[in-house]
Amino acid sequence: MEFVHLLRNASLEDPIAKLGEDVLARLRNPHQEPGDIERPGVHQSISMYLALEHSSQHAYDRIRRAITRNFAGAEGANEVLSFKAVEKFIAK
Repeated sequence: MEFVHLLRNASLEDPIAKLGEDVLARLRNPHQEPGDIERPGVHQSISMYLALEHSSQHAYDRIRRAITRNFAGAEGANEVLSFKAVEKFIAK
């Protein structure tokens, strides 16, 4: 019952959550169209990000560099997103 009470009283302005202004803006004004995750590079970026969820940003970046070097010329190889870019894409 306590969970239900807490859920009913939840607020975006909760000082404990400390949501940043950019996060609040995205929550209040979400994108109206889906992101294009069917592009091979974007799809690969999201797959790597999720597979490496308990790994470091450095590990993601090293794998990204290896893909762009070893698969140069392959469809989407040059579109694999940086760590920050894939985080931003997922947040949208």
